Amino acid sequence: MNLENIIDQYVTTLSGGELQRVAIVLALGKPADIYLIDEPSAYLDSEQRIIAARVIKRCVHLSLPRASPSRSRAKS
Repeated sequence: MNLENIIDQYVTTLSGGELQRVAIVLALGKPADIYLIDEPSAYLDSEQRIIAARVIKRCVHLSLPRASPSRSRAKS
């Protein structure tokens, strides 16, 4: 999410897009059963929107429960 350039800045000096990127990373960095992400692309430019979508997709995909092979056979 390209946070390296802003990591040492005060929150009050960040732009709307920078704040949005920080908020997305902070939210997805905490384990949760459900994530409610309202308008994650607000204030982001087109390049950052694509990056944010990929990050969110990856995090959601990684947090999905996976059925073990033995469980899926037992249900069949």
